[in-house]
Amino acid sequence: MLILDLISWETISRWWPALVILMGIGILVNRKGRPFPSRKGTETVDLLAILSGVDADSSSEYFRGGDITAIFGGVDLDLRGSKIKEPPARINVISMFGGIDVRVPEEWQIEMDVLPILGSAEDERPRNSVRKENSTGKPDLIVTGFAAFGGFSIKD
Repeated sequence: MLILDLISWETISRWWPALVILMGIGILVNRKGRPFPSRKGTETVDLLAILSGVDADSSSEYFRGGDITAIFGGVDLDLRGSKIKEPPARINVISMFGGIDVRVPEEWQIEMDVLPILGSAEDERPRNSVRKENSTGKPDLIVTGFAAFGGFSIKD
């Protein structure tokens, strides 16, 4: 059987390992130009963990959000030293066969729109009256993304 009369299944079956390796190299080359994630004063975070772990924190006075990706790895981000001057900040997460933990100040209001696919996405913070007293009805942080065979959690 031919795909569009150009490539046969036999050709694909012989070359699929090389294709996977080339895709991985493409991901790493794309990552090379991004800023190093552990700078504490940056307004955004861009964290990537593939087959490894990343521990980072931010103490920015003007935190705005960022991207977090964990593929067969783990990311631990501590935002307890950060402040959000113009809410909401936005974080996009992708967790595939890995885990992402984000620690936030206990008074922050969090809105989560994370799709778990055979995984979990949860706010593990205890119910707290401090959040209710300081509530403006609007979230301080909006988290979007998905967790496939992995997990995402908010902690304080």
